[in-house]
Amino acid sequence: MTILFVIISGLSSLVFGPLLLHKTGIRSKAAKGLAMGTSAQMLGATRSLAWGEEEGAMGSVAMTSTAFLFSILVPFLPHFIHL
Repeated sequence: MTILFVIISGLSSLVFGPLLLHKTGIRSKAAKGLAMGTSAQMLGATRSLAWGEEEGAMGSVAMTSTAFLFSILVPFLPHFIHL
């Protein structure tokens, strides 16, 4: 079930991400790459790379950093919310 939600999240971010970036007027290459890499995982990083080298690099950094931080922080989540 988790895999299904990850795929749906990635695909919806891939479809609606560029539209939202355009509508909000975000023009920064770094911001575009970070947003797509964080929200759409590898699909977003690949899309960012198609836009340019800087966008692709930032998308990869965002995807990797998010995965690393979440893998460290999620095990401690029950201690923070007292489950």
